[in-house]
Amino acid sequence: MKDTWENIINLKPFASIDRQRALFFYKHYGLKQRISGNENCRDFEVAPLVYVVIMLLSKFLQEGHSCLYLSRVAGRELSSFFDGIDGEELPEIALPQLEELRDMVSPICGDDESLQSSPLIMTGDRLYFSQQRFYEKEIVKSIEKICNNNSPSREHSLKHIEERFYSFFTEAEDSAEPDYQAVAAYMALKSPFCVVSGGPGTGKTSTVVKIIALLIEDMLFREEEPRVALVAPTGKAAARLMESIEVSLSSMELPHAVKNFIPQAAHTIHRLLGVRGGAFLHHRENRLDKNIIVVDESSMVDLSLMYRLLSAMPEGGRIILLGDRDQLASVEGGAVFGDICNRGGEPIFSRDFIQGLSEFFPSLDSSDLGEWKQVSNDNDNSVMKNHLAVLSKSYRFSEESLIKSLSRSIREGRAEEVLSLLHEKNDEVKYIKHGDLGNYLQGRLLDSLGPHGKDGGAEFYVRELLSSLMVISAHRKGQWGVDGLNLLFEEILVNQGVVKRDSPFYCGRPVMVTGNNYSLSLFNGDRGVVGERGGGRSVIFSEGKEVPIACMPGHITSYAMTIHKSQGSESREVMVVLPENYSTLLSRELLYTAVTRTKSKLVVVGTDEIISQMVKTRTLRQTGLQEELWG
Repeated sequence: MKDTWENIINLKPFASIDRQRALFFYKHYGLKQRISGNENCRDFEVAPLVYVVIMLLSKFLQEGHSCLYLSRVAGRELSSFFDGIDGEELPEIALPQLEELRDMVSPICGDDESLQSSPLIMTGDRLYFSQQRFYEKEIVKSIEKICNNNSPSREHSLKHIEERFYSFFTEAEDSAEPDYQAVAAYMALKSPFCVVSGGPGTGKTSTVVKIIALLIEDMLFREEEPRVALVAPTGKAAARLMESIEVSLSSMELPHAVKNFIPQAAHTIHRLLGVRGGAFLHHRENRLDKNIIVVDESSMVDLSLMYRLLSAMPEGGRIILLGDRDQLASVEGGAVFGDICNRGGEPIFSRDFIQGLSEFFPSLDSSDLGEWKQVSNDNDNSVMKNHLAVLSKSYRFSEESLIKSLSRSIREGRAEEVLSLLHEKNDEVKYIKHGDLGNYLQGRLLDSLGPHGKDGGAEFYVRELLSSLMVISAHRKGQWGVDGLNLLFEEILVNQGVVKRDSPFYCGRPVMVTGNNYSLSLFNGDRGVVGERGGGRSVIFSEGKEVPIACMPGHITSYAMTIHKSQGSESREVMVVLPENYSTLLSRELLYTAVTRTKSKLVVVGTDEIISQMVKTRTLRQTGLQEELWG
């Protein structure tokens, strides 16, 4: 192949956006001339490879990475970056080895000091578009600032809330490890930046309710006004957060003075920040007026949104991030929560932190804490030291639970063990093949039908069905994707006379909103069911909210949903439908997220080969955030 611009820009596997970015650099930044005149380049023939690197960086950005590690791409054939592409469609292009590749790219890159003027940034062997590097740097700066914002009032004694703390957290004598809920609460009391990660059923929400109550009581003691915000990335996740908080509050005895400051509603992060004319109202120059902010489902927050949230934090404000670091990363760029949580690595505590905790909460053995988690040395300057608590004890499943064992085996990447557990005969987990899905689903729907469906109760039946069964798929398209599963559901229910498909908005049709509509208080992921109301048809959402079909914002049929859409939701029974053929979307994190949606029963539809491949395949996004937060 001739190394010319024309050949490079027409490389078939790259998407249009990748070519456009390379073209932008070619036209506006004179790379051709700058490279050819650089003394590090022996001749002009290497120049077109720079555009290949730019297109690769663009490709990685579309896949959720925030940067490109040159050390991980150096020396590789171009074909190795594209799965399922016919080799004849790709020219034989190999990137240079690391030193040569760095020398080739560095003349067109700026550094962190030139973020405002350089479109490409190189730091170490990480190559960024300047926007993503800006986000990462600002997130690190914001976290450092919040962590270091320990005003004198936060160094005061906590004696006045000891009684409440002890009533919330009682260390069991037979516990195999310290009570990390207590560790998280002490951490939140002593630091304005606190991160709590844990799988389903580990008590994240109940812990944060206790933390909020302790913080409110502490602030009232110091004659400060608590201003609390409860937020999540999506409207559905925000609603579920509020439901969980209400359940926790119902079993807690708190003074009215404390309860009065706990919000009655949770909102999306976008709504907290305020949106007007496509821009956020709250930012570094107009900060939020809240001094306690709790963010649930933080793994869904992307790089851009986390930057904007942290930038709007008020001076002296506290923020608590909740999530499961082993779940899927955000749909958009970055792996922010995973990076903040050290990507599965252990938390780090200082000796001073452990000593202070032991003195405040004597029933917790500080030696146990040191044995279970890393204790930093005096020279450890990790930003996240003393700011991460990981909850591991499950209060939902017993030690004998097959679902618990399956989730753990997936998380730890033990493929053979996962398959062995799936093949066990057990009422808790059922494993079926694709060819048996139709009969199984028909039987499952008939079992739950009862007398309602054929007596004009399609809306009631479908609503009850969706409240007890969640069907999720890896893909949207195809026979085993959401579209194919929706058709299968409809076919079964029509054949059984449960629903009558007399119009696109037939009674009993479940729909999911695909965008936020603040005027209707409907949010991306909200689900409702079509029913008859007042002589016409409306979509009825939770708590009886009715929206006439003529007023419905963008939506899709939703007997089933993608695994990505299921984040932030749970159900008594979950059916996970995996494809017959492998794709790059399939990963360990996707399977773990799917399996952990269930509260009591799990049905997995798939093949041993696909499941084994998923468990062995981790989604490791290339970012610089973990390195800069943890060192």
